[in-house]
This record gives sequence, C-alpha cells and structure tokens, in this order.
Amino acid sequence: MKTTFSINRLLRLFRNDWALNYKKYGLLALCVIGLTAMTYIGSAFAKASIELYAVWVLGLIAMFFFQGIYTATVWSEFTSKKRTISLLTLPVNKSEIFTQKFISCFVIFPILYVLYLLLTMKLTTIHNSFLDIELENKYTSISFVLSDVFSSYKLIYLLGWLPIASIFFWGAIHFKKYAFLKTLASWLTGLFLLWPIAIVLRLIITGEYNNEIFPLVAYVENSEAFFIIQAYPHFYYYLSAFVSLSLLCISYLKFKEKTI
Repeated sequence: MKTTFSINRLLRLFRNDWALNYKKYGLLALCVIGLTAMTYIGSAFAKASIELYAVWVLGLIAMFFFQGIYTATVWSEFTSKKRTISLLTLPVNKSEIFTQKFISCFVIFPILYVLYLLLTMKLTTIHNSFLDIELENKYTSISFVLSDVFSSYKLIYLLGWLPIASIFFWGAIHFKKYAFLKTLASWLTGLFLLWPIAIVLRLIITGEYNNEIFPLVAYVENSEAFFIIQAYPHFYYYLSAFVSLSLLCISYLKFKEKTI
C-alpha cells in the first residue's frame, strides 16, 4: 500500500467510485428531477403558482434525506466483504480513500445540490410567468430570497446541515447494511432522548417550563430564532462544530478499524 498522499491516486478513486456507482447516482438524480417535475405538473393542473421561498426551504429539507442516501452509496464498498477487499487492494492508501469519501459527501454533493436548487428556482420563475398569476408573497425574485436566506441572522440555521451530514457519514461507515434507514432511526432516537435535557435547559436559563415542544429544534412561530440560539447566539456555532468534528473523528477511527 502507498504511504504518501497523491492527488493522482485520489482522482483515480473518484473515477473508480463513478464506475461502480454511476447507476445509483443516476437513479438518485432521476428521483430528485422526478419530484421537481411532479411539482410543476401539479401546479400547472391546479393553475397555482409556486413560491420561490418554498422551493428553497423544501429543497433544503429534502437535501437531508438525499444526503443520507448519497452518503450511503458513496460508502457502498463496505456493504460486502468482496467489495471491501476490492477497494483495499487498490494501489492507494487509507487516507486517500477517506479523503475521497469526505470530499464526495461534504463538497461535491452540497455544491451540485445547491446549484440544482438555484436552477429549479430559475425554472420556477419561468413556470410562474406562464401561469400569469400575480404573486402576493414578497419573495418573488431569486436575489431577494437568497439575500434573506443568507443573511447573517438566518445563516446559522443552515449550519444544521453540517452535523446532520456528519451523522449520515458516521452511519454509512458504522452500519454495514441499510445504513440510511438505521442512521435515520438512530438520529430520531437520539433527539427523543435529548427532549428532557432540552426542557431542563430551558427551565434553567429562562425559568419557563414547556413540555409541548422540543426547544432545541422546534421553530417558534412568533420569534425568528430557536430558543437556544436566541438566548446564546454562539452556542449553535460551537455545538455544530463540536458534533461535526466528533462524528468525523469517530468515523475515521471506525474506518481504520474496518480496514485493518
């Protein structure tokens, strides 16, 4: 096995990954495009416009699920012993394999997906113009939507993608089969277990008791921020960074364990 890091070998890993999984990637892309097309067709039949802000928000929510499926596909070599051995016998080192998976999940996928969302928003404006319906919502231009979403205040919500992507990354390495479903189940179980902790935190910080919502994740309609973020703006930055880095470190250790 090679011991030094090589960009050329890293590029070969990307080509190898594409050769093995291009059908799965194509199927995932068709699912994304199919859902978009169904939305346009339904809107056309109902003669109802599609709000740009809704396209962006719902697209980001769907991104979490597609991220999980994509990540599980990227790590699909570890779903069978034969494919794992085939990967490890390539003339590359372990750091190059891990780096290729990391770049695929944390760089390539989000960039391609966001570009697709921007294209979808452009198509939505064209779609709405054909319907000739006057929009009452203020979010009628792409630039207005993006300036609002990427404002310094709301940008912290988008950081929620990083720990979730890290969770799926960890799950794809940790679980041999059905990684996406098992990771999703583990994540939801973890949130349920954190519920009482969140309630206690709210009680300690504000003196208010509320068992009807989950203060760490529930959106409060009359405010523009999550409770914890509102009370301690930097808490979310530190929490996201800590969770993401911790999961990536655990993922790397698990990866090393599997490739011994």
